[in-house]
Amino acid sequence: MKLKVLIVMAVLCAAAVPAASLAGSATPQDRANGARACTTLRTSLGANFGPTYGTATSTRADAFGKCVSHWTATATAARQTATHTCQMTNGLKGTKLAACVHAAIRTNLNAQVAATQNAAKQCAAERTAGPAAFKAKYGTNANKSNAFGKCVSAKAKAGNNGNSGVTKTRYQVTLGALNNSGVTGHVLLTLAGTQLTVVLQARNLEAGKEHMQHIHGLASGTATCPTAALADSDHDGIITLAEGLPFYGAVLQALTPYPTANAAGNVSYTQTFTLTAAQVATLGTLETRTIVLHGKTINGAYDASVPVACGQITKV
Repeated sequence: MKLKVLIVMAVLCAAAVPAASLAGSATPQDRANGARACTTLRTSLGANFGPTYGTATSTRADAFGKCVSHWTATATAARQTATHTCQMTNGLKGTKLAACVHAAIRTNLNAQVAATQNAAKQCAAERTAGPAAFKAKYGTNANKSNAFGKCVSAKAKAGNNGNSGVTKTRYQVTLGALNNSGVTGHVLLTLAGTQLTVVLQARNLEAGKEHMQHIHGLASGTATCPTAALADSDHDGIITLAEGLPFYGAVLQALTPYPTANAAGNVSYTQTFTLTAAQVATLGTLETRTIVLHGKTINGAYDASVPVACGQITKV
């Protein structure tokens, strides 16, 4: 009995950490998230990792430490934003709050890591095209040795393939379960001109199955997520794709390639779409749209169309 009490207390404390640390400094988990981001970047950037973060001119031996310091601060800010959104905006508490914060942090950091990776590729190409001009353009110290790091920082912040002149609008989605699927998740969207970047994290999907995911919307008005009480018109316990259409609307943008959930039922998805003017017009005002995930086994057969999670898009 004593052991059960201790376990319950541990779970409750773990769930309360994000809210308690909203205004605090970096936590051990922030530092772990920062180190994880840097490990990913050290592998993906290769020889460009040192010039991106290192300040030791000859060896760049301090690159990993400088990187972890930078990304720990980034992770701290992501946690604070996620906690505010999940707790204040979405009204979540306890374990649901902890799960929402965890998913939102991962989504936020994945998006920023991807932006850094893209920026490093652009800077490497620009440096190759004209090394001297590159140093003169970006370098700010005496020997211009910090040029590559300054370039990556500028382009990662600018987004939209490094074009700072394009206005970026950010959106987010908290995914809630449909059809008793247990699927939850978080999505970040960035629209910059005709570039739409989607970073999605979801869990509790059916393992090993491909799951369709779309931006849905109504011809007019604001799309919403259906409830069983209103949408299950034939009262069979399942909200079908067709039954949900009056609420979340038709497919406006397929988020392809559709991901396959891993063995744990999780999906981690990042994709940038270059939209046509017609597609941008069709999407319209994103905060009137929803994102819906699909795919569940019904009566022993996998139905790829059944909605399993939905969330309304809101502007950040």
